[in-house]
Amino acid sequence: MKSHNKSINYAPIGAGRAKDARRLLLRYVWIMKLKFIFIGFVILLNFASAIGATDSDIDKALALIKSGNFVQALPILVPLADEGDVEAMIALGYYYLFEKENQSKSLGWFRKAVLTGNPQAQLHLGLVLAEILGGNDNFSEGVEWLKKSAFQGNKTAATKLAAYYYTGRSTINKDMILSEWWRNRAKNN
Repeated sequence: MKSHNKSINYAPIGAGRAKDARRLLLRYVWIMKLKFIFIGFVILLNFASAIGATDSDIDKALALIKSGNFVQALPILVPLADEGDVEAMIALGYYYLFEKENQSKSLGWFRKAVLTGNPQAQLHLGLVLAEILGGNDNFSEGVEWLKKSAFQGNKTAATKLAAYYYTGRSTINKDMILSEWWRNRAKNN
């Protein structure tokens, strides 16, 4: 009996290829994080224009953020947020979100903003807890903030809740009736 010893080369990934793969993965993660920050700021900019914001300091700060000058916007945003400006609080929440050492600072700004009862602030805190920070506890709390926002007429929050119930996400069981209910609420708000 003749044996066929075909050896297949299962060489481990070399150090160079592993570094390249790690670099690509880190680049992808940062791109996704920046994409979410950009989406958050676009929502915030739409919020500013929806309430008829005038040419004020917050508008200047948001223009700086839109052009990518986050650091220059910071000295404008902090005093505004300290004075109770909800838009500035939300912007600071996003600013600090992806710095591990400042995540508690980020959540602090979002939580301060929701204390005003603002549905837009509730939406942003809900999305950050449910979509970015994750985990069952964060997701559950995020859903509660999304519900508060949706009950105040926020269509985006209601649409997100409809999607969660449609797919059965994290701590939410799939429920087509609730999904349809939230979808109708979003449509009728």
